[in-house]
Amino acid sequence: MIEFILAFICSLVMIVMIHEGFHYGLARIFNRNPQIKINKYLQVSVVYKNNHNDLQNLVIACVGPLCLVCIGIFISGNNLFSLPAKIFCLANLINLFPVTADGEVIILSLLRMCKHEP
Repeated sequence: MIEFILAFICSLVMIVMIHEGFHYGLARIFNRNPQIKINKYLQVSVVYKNNHNDLQNLVIACVGPLCLVCIGIFISGNNLFSLPAKIFCLANLINLFPVTADGEVIILSLLRMCKHEP
């Protein structure tokens, strides 16, 4: 049982780091001066300068959840580590909904892009 708990915690930490790493990497590529923040509840997030480029905001917000879902689809194996990792990767689908920070950026970027279309 202790092995499962350790695998669960390690998988969670690893997936969160990868998720935020994708955001950080793209924000850095787009010269947004990203910073990693950890609040008092140990919630990790990447904050970056908003230059009001909706396409870049959309890409930065989508990259973490979409890449992890793709990774989760291809994770195979029947061990203590792969099952929680697969679950956490696939659970990133939730981040595409507007009730999360990523989902909020996604929907706002899409709405602003549609609004600016001629």
